[in-house]
Amino acid sequence: MTSLTTADKPSLHQLANQRSTRLLKARGISVTVATTLDEATAAAGPDTALLVTAPNLLTPSQQRRLHETTAASSGRTLLIAPGAAAVSRLAPGVRAEPHRPVSVLHPSCAFPAARSAGPADMGGVRYTAPDSTTTACYPSGRAPAC
Repeated sequence: MTSLTTADKPSLHQLANQRSTRLLKARGISVTVATTLDEATAAAGPDTALLVTAPNLLTPSQQRRLHETTAASSGRTLLIAPGAAAVSRLAPGVRAEPHRPVSVLHPSCAFPAARSAGPADMGGVRYTAPDSTTTACYPSGRAPAC
């Protein structure tokens, strides 16, 4: 797993990155932290998952470049709390839906990380995608939430 974070002063995004890294390592997942877009794109590959902890901090051109690279790599990309503009560039076809109240949702996919995590408090912005290649694990209402 490669995690892209900013290298500036410590921030909430960096704390999320550090905690995510510790959690993944505790589960036996190899983690490489990338602090630049070049490092992240170089690490992208078919057997990797790229965790982007601050997708809204990337410029539009950086978001497009990251999407082009990861789409070509056949690897997975996990975005933490992307806004609508970031979603449109990093995950074309995915939509950020209006806020929903927080509720406990159970995973409904075979993705090992979701199965391992189990039920999760989900709410706020919901992401939906009509694309059949999207893994939607925590359904909310009638539409699957990504």
